[in-house]
Parts: sequence; structure tokens; C-alpha cells
Amino acid sequence: MGGCVVSLLDARNRYSIVTHNDVMEYRRLGVLNVPVPDTEKPDASAIYRIAGYDDAQQKQLSKELYNGPNLTQRFETICLRDPKRNALAYRPIDRVEQEKMKDIVTGSEKVMDVTYLNETKYMTFEALWECMLSFGRGLAELGIRPNANVAIYEETRWEWLATIYGIWSQSMVTCTVYATLGEAALAYALRETECSAIVCNAKNVARLVELITHGNIPRASIIYNDTLPASFDAKGCRVIPWSEVVEMGRRVAEQVPLRIPTDNDLTALIMYTSGTTGDPKGVMHTHGSLVAGVSGLNYRVLDNIGPYEEGETYCVYLPLAHIMEFSVMNIFVARGALICFGTPRTLTRATARPTGDLEEFNPVFIIGVPRVYESIKKAV
Repeated sequence: MGGCVVSLLDARNRYSIVTHNDVMEYRRLGVLNVPVPDTEKPDASAIYRIAGYDDAQQKQLSKELYNGPNLTQRFETICLRDPKRNALAYRPIDRVEQEKMKDIVTGSEKVMDVTYLNETKYMTFEALWECMLSFGRGLAELGIRPNANVAIYEETRWEWLATIYGIWSQSMVTCTVYATLGEAALAYALRETECSAIVCNAKNVARLVELITHGNIPRASIIYNDTLPASFDAKGCRVIPWSEVVEMGRRVAEQVPLRIPTDNDLTALIMYTSGTTGDPKGVMHTHGSLVAGVSGLNYRVLDNIGPYEEGETYCVYLPLAHIMEFSVMNIFVARGALICFGTPRTLTRATARPTGDLEEFNPVFIIGVPRVYESIKKAV
């Protein structure tokens, strides 16, 4: 009897389904990606490949993606194609205050940091391209040569995007380290890469100065975002604001040529792991491997949301020092979406004022980890 009731309810449900344009479009696209047999494990998801391709076709496609225009060449095309269009959005932080809040699950009160944000600011592709080029030329003006290593030790923000493409615009190599790395792991990565410059937040400059003056890392130019305390002592280290490097590049725009790499076998990125199980490991990517990986992942994004639609936005908030957020962000850059910058702490209005990033930017797609999704669930 129970089985009959379930069957009846299922049939009634199917007959009452209303056609939805998004669902019909998804079905029209068909399956774009399929899991490789026997690659799914209890502690790891399956490896996916493009549906309908045999081994020879997969190999040929991988070769074409690897040898096609690299990320910097693509970025140039995107920026120059529609220069007056908005490329990115961000909200400057006004202040952070501690406030008593009630936990909606337990009902208990606790003190939490609440971030107050200013109005959203926008930057066009034209302005982003010019800023990126100027930063790269500023690095060259500091005496940093092509193929030299430049580290990004900074949280996710729009300057991160401009920095990495600025580094590549002068054929330099980017080294990324998590902004949350402990001192020993940070020193290990910076010592191993022997970076000529380190881009960081002002709050971490003192730590880098100490590492340099104590001989724990090689001497390097420290380029920082935000503001240093008035009493800060550089102790003989070269410490320069990020904005000043951009201005240096603007002053030599006619003298310093653009050096976008054309050889995709050249090393583009040394991406360090979090170092939670020992010394951080530096994963080396060529320009070809990066663009092939981003292009391959794009098929998974298409499988989920379909082709680009006008007005599309994407919210970047996870560390860009992680290959997942870095790759997905670049997919949406290539799609022409508005790239919006947020933080894990400001995603919802639970700890952000006047609104959370998701409400403010209304992204068509986000990526995350269970902890983030749990916080969103609680806020909703």
C-alpha cells in the first residue's frame, strides 16, 4: 500500500511540474563533463573529462589549450575589447567594530567583529589594464628583471588581480603564499624562491622586516597595501607603497616596453600550499599549464550555469593563493563577468553592514568550503 501511495504522489508531482527556462536550457546543453572511471575515492572526488571525447581527442584538445593564448594574452584581449565596461567592483572598509550578537542556533550571546563597508566602487577594463601595466613597469623601474621571482603575500582584493598580471606583463614569475601562513612556513617559502620583491598588506610589513634583518629571508623590496603606522621603522629595508609603484610605472610608460610572455613553457607561477602538514610545497605552473587548467575547468562551469549572460557577476572571496579560486576567477574574467571582491567575514549581513557581499553583488556562481556554507546557512 505504501508503495502505491509513493508512486501516486510521484506521478502527481511530475504532472504538476512547470516548465522553467533555466532547466530547459540546462537540458538543451546536455552533459558536458563525465567522471573518469575508477578515479573517485572515499577521500577525493572523481577526475572529470569532457564528455564525448576519446583519448586521442582529449590529448589533442589538451595540446591546443596549452599552446593557445596564455592568461596574460587573454587578459589583454578582454581589457582592450570593451575598455569602458566595468571590470571589477569592491567595497572599501569603513571600520570594524565589536558587537554583541545572538547565535541563532544556540541562542547564546557572543562578541563578534562586524565590518562596516562603504559604497561599492567600480573599475573599468581600461583603468584596470592601465593600472596593471603601470605596476609591472614600476617593478621594472625598481630594478627587477624578467624571470625574477615576485611574491604575493596578501589577502584577496582587487590589487591582487592587478599585481599578478602586472608581474606577468614584464615576464616575471609570481610566487604566491597564503596571507595566513605562520612565520616559519612563510620564511621557508620566501627563502626558497629568493624573491626580488614581496607584495603584502601593511599589517605584515613589520614581520617581513624582522625576517630580513635577522637573515631568515633574502633582502627584497617590500611593497605594501593600506597604511603603515606613523612610528614604523623600516630598519634599512626598502619599503614602498603599492600605489607608489604604480605611479613609478606611469612615469616611465614610454621608456619601459610591455613584455608579455609568448612562450607557454616558461614558468609563470610558484604556488605554495598552506603548509599544514609540514613545510609548504611550491607547485610550479607554466603559462601553458595555467591556461589549460583554467580552460578545462571552464567546461565544468559551463556544465553548471551555461553560457555568459549580460549583467553576470562573480564574487571572489576565498584566498587567491589557492588554485581553485584563482582559476574560477579567471574563468569569469574571460566570460566578461563583473568580478566583485568580498571576504569570508562579509558574505552575509550577519557580520557586515549595511549588506553582505552576496546580497550586494548578487553573484551568479560562487565556490566555497563546508565551513563557509554553514555560516551562510546560519545567516539565512
